[in-house]
Amino acid sequence: MKNRLYCIAVKSSSQLSAEITAAVDYIIFSPEEYNEKTILSFVNYVSCFEFKNIYLDLPVIAMSDDMKILRRMLGNDKIRERLAGIVANNIYALKLSEDFGLNVFKGLGMNTLNDNFCRFENIILSPELYEGDYRQFKDWDKKNYFLCVYGYMPLMTMAHCPYQVNGFDCKNCRGAKLQYKDELNNIMNIRRTKIAGCYFELLNSVPLNLLKYKNKIKPHFHFDMRETSKENITKILEKFKEPGNKDPDGKHTAGLYFKDIK
Repeated sequence: MKNRLYCIAVKSSSQLSAEITAAVDYIIFSPEEYNEKTILSFVNYVSCFEFKNIYLDLPVIAMSDDMKILRRMLGNDKIRERLAGIVANNIYALKLSEDFGLNVFKGLGMNTLNDNFCRFENIILSPELYEGDYRQFKDWDKKNYFLCVYGYMPLMTMAHCPYQVNGFDCKNCRGAKLQYKDELNNIMNIRRTKIAGCYFELLNSVPLNLLKYKNKIKPHFHFDMRETSKENITKILEKFKEPGNKDPDGKHTAGLYFKDIK
C-alpha cells in the first residue's frame, strides 16, 4: 500500500492556509459560481503556497450555455497552466479534458462501484461501496482510489430552482437560507452552484465521519470540506493524522463502507 494520500474539496480560498495545503496532497476546487475571475483568483492564491495538485471540480450537470462558460474558462491559459486537471462527475467532462489536454480525477458523480472504467490515476469511490466489494478490485492496493471519509454528502442534484418553488426569485434568493425537513425532522441544507444557470444539491442532515474506522480503511482519504470552516478543516485533518481510531464529535453518519448492503 502506498503512503496515505489526502485530498480535500473546498469552495473558497478562505478555507485554506499554508498549514492546510502542507497537510494534503490534492485540492479540489468546487466554486459556488463558475467564472474566469473566481477560478483564476483561487488558483493564483493556492499557487502562492507552491501547491501544484489543484483540480477544478466540474458539476454533475452542464447545459449548452454552461458548456460555453466552462470552455471559455478552460481555454484561459492562465487558468489551465495552474491546474493539474479536472474532476469529472459526468461524461461531458471527459470530452472537455480531451479538448483542453487536462488530466482527469474521476469524481464522486461517476459512482465508482467496481474497477470498470478505472483507467484514471485518481478515483473517488462511490459512497455506496462496501469494503468487501472494494477488496475485489484487481488493483485496489496499487491505484489512487479515494474514499470520502468526511463531509456532508449530496443526496440529490436538482436542475429546478427550489427557491422559486418556495416563492423566492433571483433577486432575493441570496437573502434566504432554504432548508428541507423530512418526516423524521432531519433538517437538510441546500447548496447552490451557478454556471450560466443554477443547480442545487440537497445535503445530508449530518456529516459523514469515518474517524472511528480510519485505521481499517484501505483507500486513500477524501474530505468534502465545502461546508467546513478553515479552523475546523485544520482540526479534522489533525485528528485523521493522529494515531489510533477515535470517536467523532457530534452527530454524524458512518455511511455504508463497513456495512454489507447485499
